Amino acid sequence: MTNDGTPPDRRVRKVFARRVGDIVLGSVLLFVCLPALAMASLAVWFERAGSPFLRQERVTHDGRTVGIFKLRTTRATAFGPRITRTGDFLRRSYIDHLPLLINVLKGDLSLTGPRPVFADVENPSFALREQ
Repeated sequence: MTNDGTPPDRRVRKVFARRVGDIVLGSVLLFVCLPALAMASLAVWFERAGSPFLRQERVTHDGRTVGIFKLRTTRATAFGPRITRTGDFLRRSYIDHLPLLINVLKGDLSLTGPRPVFADVENPSFALREQ
């Protein structure tokens, strides 16, 4: 028996089924959403004249630190509004989260799993405490 009371072979099958589901559904979703992701990336690139993607460090439920990908929605400057016009639309429509499908295919995230929390550089135990 494992800590959660399930037999080891059932747990392995459950993890395997979850991963296969993530790969199949993540691939289909990425393929379907690719045109929207490409258009959003171009819109961010034209508005900011820089890289449309950013990488954030997050901590998974088992304590691993992973870098997740998102579309950039803010300006780097402290002057004027921080969120760009394109970024505001991307946030309201959740299009800025589409690059997370890449992390799902890499195995860093799961479509059904717990959401990783921000990594706190000052206090590494922060992420574990938040869960």
